Amino acid sequence: LTELGIPELTGEYCHGDEVMYGRLRHLEFLRTGTLAQGCDVCDFCFERRAGGHRGTLCSGRGPET
Repeated sequence: LTELGIPELTGEYCHGDEVMYGRLRHLEFLRTGTLAQGCDVCDFCFERRAGGHRGTLCSGRGPET
């Protein structure tokens, strides 16, 4: 968004992830940093909350079990 001249919207997009994924019933949305926070990457993971196969899917790293 910075390249489009609207860097102030970057944080809003990051917040949208929290709204969309933060309330998933069986998955936990985890993130250590965002571009809007000044980090080099915007990373995230989805981790199963309870029951069944336990696994984690993280951006840029593929599935982990």
